[in-house]
Amino acid sequence: HIAQNGIFVTTKHVADGDAVIEAEVTICGEKDGTKDKDEVTFVFTCREKKTGEAVAVRKQRVCLSNEETTTVKQKFMVENADLWSPENPALYEMQVELFKDMEAKTAVDMDAATFGIRTISVDAKHGFMLNGKSMKLKGGCIHHDNGILGAESFRDAEYRKVLIHKQNGYNALRLAHNPQSSALLSVCDELGMIVIDEAFDVWNMEKDTFDFSNFFANEWQQELRAMLLRDRNHPSVCFWSIGNELSEQGGLENGYETSANLAAFVRKYDTTRPVCGALCSFFKGLNDEATAMFWKTFAEETAANGGSFINMDNSFGKKIWPEYTAPFAKDWDVVGYNYLSYHYESSHEMLPDRVICATESKPG
Repeated sequence: HIAQNGIFVTTKHVADGDAVIEAEVTICGEKDGTKDKDEVTFVFTCREKKTGEAVAVRKQRVCLSNEETTTVKQKFMVENADLWSPENPALYEMQVELFKDMEAKTAVDMDAATFGIRTISVDAKHGFMLNGKSMKLKGGCIHHDNGILGAESFRDAEYRKVLIHKQNGYNALRLAHNPQSSALLSVCDELGMIVIDEAFDVWNMEKDTFDFSNFFANEWQQELRAMLLRDRNHPSVCFWSIGNELSEQGGLENGYETSANLAAFVRKYDTTRPVCGALCSFFKGLNDEATAMFWKTFAEETAANGGSFINMDNSFGKKIWPEYTAPFAKDWDVVGYNYLSYHYESSHEMLPDRVICATESKPG
């Protein structure tokens, strides 16, 4: 059978209007205790989502044992591909049928995944690029709930929420600070909204007594894997965020190692999207001695400046910023700055290859 969330479609490249895509499907054997091998046939059908018209069909035969789980890959050429973007949210569907006997014309399993054809990349000069063109992300952070409707997800409510952002000039949303509903992501696909898909608000160090830090060490892999496998076909998802304002960003509780491990884990399942996260100032994340120095400096400088401050920061926090954040974010493709606009220019001078994104901010 086809594994749950077992279809993954990626865009390999686009040239002269044509696209090469690859469909990867994970297949599980029957596990009946025998080691027999069966020849099975896969039929891949790529369709335009809107019209249902088939744009490519491929067949592939594979020898598979009953105890085996394997991945089968199939490349396609889609001519005159309709590329997904916020201005043109074109969608396709990849259907995969599994046959033991083609003459019987009855599939033993079938599944389908909606996807979009598009390429994404980032660098420190051009920023975010969609389909080879630089694009400024203008967006906001949204939480999982729908006002007085509560935490349950209703498609109409998700549609209304995204549409309001779209009508007000947004082209991006950050899902703060945990995986949200597949209905929301499907709406973002349909309306053309770029998404930062965020996994965690905490790692091992708590922010609140009953938060996910109680379970992180034992459960982060299964939770992150579930998000990646469920969401990886959504063209709207252009970034994987592994955390927000983490107390480990100063290296406490093996923070540097945890950051590297999570980034590597994401790339096991998807190398097509940038890995990112969100940093805050060092009002948290320092050892006792450095924390004491931070708050001493904070008190002195806010008193001298009449009590004004920016995002709980001061000269001491700014001084240690490059030294502490460099090892923490070294494995990230994009480094999110929360309310830290005053760090942009200096960070670019000290770390010229760091790609910076305003992951959370507010108007002055």
